[in-house]
This record gives sequence, C-alpha cells and structure tokens, in this order.
Amino acid sequence: MFKNLSGDGLGVSARQNEKIELALTYGFKGIDIDLAEMVARIAPISEHFAKRYITSAQKSAKLQIGSFRLPISMSGENNDFNARLPKLEQAAQFAASIEARRCVLDISPGSNRLAYHENFELYRTRIGTIADILEKHSIRLGLGLIAAEDSRRNYEYQFIHEAEPLLTLIKTVGRPNVGLAFDLWNWTVGDGGLDQLDDLPVEQIVSVRIADVPENADLKTISFKQRLLPGTTPSSRAVKVVGILKAKKYDGPIAAAPHASQFSGLTRDAVVLRTSEGLDRVLEQAGVTRLPVEA
Repeated sequence: MFKNLSGDGLGVSARQNEKIELALTYGFKGIDIDLAEMVARIAPISEHFAKRYITSAQKSAKLQIGSFRLPISMSGENNDFNARLPKLEQAAQFAASIEARRCVLDISPGSNRLAYHENFELYRTRIGTIADILEKHSIRLGLGLIAAEDSRRNYEYQFIHEAEPLLTLIKTVGRPNVGLAFDLWNWTVGDGGLDQLDDLPVEQIVSVRIADVPENADLKTISFKQRLLPGTTPSSRAVKVVGILKAKKYDGPIAAAPHASQFSGLTRDAVVLRTSEGLDRVLEQAGVTRLPVEA
C-alpha cells in the first residue's frame, strides 16, 4: 500500500501543482486527482498541458495517482444519463493516459424520486454500464458508503447507508472491476465489521481512507464532522485495518481522512503535516515501514 494525500474533507485548497508539492514535501507517495477538472482543461489548453504537472511528478518523483471521483452524475432520466456516457468514455481514456486506474463513487444514501428497490435497480444497471466503459481502460470502480444520519435525513426515501447492503450491491452488479472504496469511519458508523473486510478478496478493495470515530459516540446521531485523525482514540480500529490490508498484500492507496474542523486555525502546510504524521503512526503500529519524507 502507499501513503496517499486526499483533499476530501481536509479543507485544503490548492492548485494541482501545489498539491503535488505538498504531497512530496510531507512524505506522500500518491495523490487523489480531480479528473473532471483536468478533462475540462483539455479544450482550452490541450491535453498535454492539462496533465503536465502530473506526468512530470510521475517521472521525476514516481508519484502515483491514488483515485479520482467518478466524473459522471448518476441522477436523471435514462436519456440524460445515456447522453453523458460519451464524456465518460473521454474521461476514462484520459485517466488511463496518466495511469489513473482507481475510480470512486460514493452511493447516495437516499432519493427524493425512487423507493429503495427501484433505486437499487437503477444503481445496479447504471454501475454495470459505467463499469463496462471503465474496464476497457483497465480502470476499477470502488463503491463507497455514506453512513451518517445527517447525510440522509432530508431524503424522502432512504437508500444504502450500511455496510452489508453495499456489499450486496457490489455483488449484484457482478463486474470484476467493481469493488469497495473502503472508508473506515463510514464502515464503523454503517455497522460494518472488520471480518467483512477480511473476507473480501484483495482485488475487490479499490481504495482505503481511515478516520476514527469518537469514543462513546452515538452512531445513530453522529455527524460527519466527528471524523477524527486515525489512531487518536483508545479503541481505534485503524491499526487493525492496516494489519488486515498488510496481510492481504493490498497495494493501493491509503489516506487519512479526518474532517477539516479537526485542524481549526492551522495553515495548509500544518494540516498536511499533521495528516501525514497521523497516518505514519498508524502504519508503524501495524508494522508497515514508514515511507521516507522527500525534501
């Protein structure tokens, strides 16, 4: 596995070249990218310039791309969804050209239009279509969980927000390149067990993000703002997760993903440094060698 810098939730605002510099300065070996933003820059400035910082860092520092968010909306009628597929094909081709092979889709935990079973069927069919496009470019799709109650309270219909139904969706989609985008915090809140992670074939684990749940938190009312730096609570499951991944010889990205409120008043560099140090502590406790910091 490799240390990955994910900007999700950290509150770190940085241009792509600045994010690369932060990653290399503080000992990360990979970064998540905004693929949609990169593809949008192709028309005005050319593909070469859209990816020049990434390709330079890949060559000079062997920086890896951790993952990218699925660059297509799952909402809307079938005609609208199908009309967006050619742009997904273009984005997938661009992703493959920069060795971005791991794509993430967090499943919305509710719907204002479809009841559970109808929504499940919609996701099953559309994810299958998306996976077939991604597979042509050797890209894997990880499905992620959004478990906190405050993320779904305003929907008319509830949808997947627990670990077991998410695993059922992955199995029902039935594509070899569709697996799990594992987020420890959401997994814990969503009643997920580490035995379920241990039972998964390693090729079904697409990406990993870790954050701690506060001690004695009420999981029925917990907020996503209560995502803590991994390894900071006595009952942290993060070390056990890394141990499971190590035993499986997982070779993908692992990112610390606390909420930005944990870093109130800190500079951008201080946030990234603290995130790096927290992840290092967890990796070391699990017996994973610390990655050297590159100046």
